[in-house]
Amino acid sequence: MTSVKQRKKIKKNDNNKNEEDTIGPKIRHPSGDVYPDIIFLSEKNDEAKLSSAARLYQDIIKYSISKEYTNELQEQNERKAFKITAIVKWIKENNRDYRNFYTDSDSKIPKKVRDDGIIKRIHRYIDNLVKWDLISKFEQIDTNAHNGQKTFMYKYTDYAYILAWMFEYNNSNNNSAKKQIAKNEIFNLLQGQFKKFNSYRMDFLARIYDKFYEHSLFDHLITLVILSIKNQKFPNIAEYFSFTQSIILNKSLDLYFEALKDFQTDVRRKIIEEEKYVFESTMWISQPPKIWHEVCSENKNNHDKIVLYGKCQNKDCSVDGPVIYDYYAYRKAIASSPDPYSRYSVMKCQECKIENAFHVYSSMNNFGI
Repeated sequence: MTSVKQRKKIKKNDNNKNEEDTIGPKIRHPSGDVYPDIIFLSEKNDEAKLSSAARLYQDIIKYSISKEYTNELQEQNERKAFKITAIVKWIKENNRDYRNFYTDSDSKIPKKVRDDGIIKRIHRYIDNLVKWDLISKFEQIDTNAHNGQKTFMYKYTDYAYILAWMFEYNNSNNNSAKKQIAKNEIFNLLQGQFKKFNSYRMDFLARIYDKFYEHSLFDHLITLVILSIKNQKFPNIAEYFSFTQSIILNKSLDLYFEALKDFQTDVRRKIIEEEKYVFESTMWISQPPKIWHEVCSENKNNHDKIVLYGKCQNKDCSVDGPVIYDYYAYRKAIASSPDPYSRYSVMKCQECKIENAFHVYSSMNNFGI
């Protein structure tokens, strides 16, 4: 039997606010800085099972697509945001660790004490979700205590909704109907995100995702996003989607060019211009040599010419300099890149004549010059 005396003490963490003793289940949160991969962290002794911390993170995110959250938004009218106190009931009823802890034998624990324990704990989780761009702070309002203190209201980002449906997709097992519903929700949310920007490049990405869906690659995309979150450490959730998108685009280059051809010539030109700007702007902010600026200026009106920088990896050569790439040739080059994230391309060095010795990057940060 669990009693009030059997309180679970949360250890202090150097990088998070210290938590007071709280009543609730034993949930071990890793110390130090944490990344979104904790959302899929496994138990130490059983990799097939989620850790208690991962379950709590996932349940906080799942609240975003719950009926209870929909009702909460309707009550908020124009705010369309939530207070941490609104999520407490959901956690008690849907988080396995809290549900098991608060059995009938624990009925002597006052409701306020239970709720305060959950609030103290999930503040830390909410702070991390804000840091990872899954939740945003909306505004401060007066607390119910009416003592002059303020509390934040929060909003879920589009990525949180997408990730919540990915949990549903991942946990659907053999329920094909449930999986299809989750898949459609993810697809519609991603398409809605692209359309918010009202840019040619985002229209292009939306068309590419149409192609993924039409050619049954969308399931693969979802699986890759989940795997990348499990295995990579990026500071925010958007980078996992960008990383996954790069991988699947490189494996589906024919679909990429097919999507580009769907647009009229003038629009296609604008899309390539935006792509050129994206690649070259990364180089701009990495402080390239003067010679790069000169070559870039000479090609500023060539919408399908991308100016990057490279260096020979042969120690006896080590020649470096700007590289002018045809847009289509560059897309093909990075599709076969040895590193899908940094996306460098390789070519024959014109100085030492060694094949694949000259590495070309879109940022000076990728190699020491």
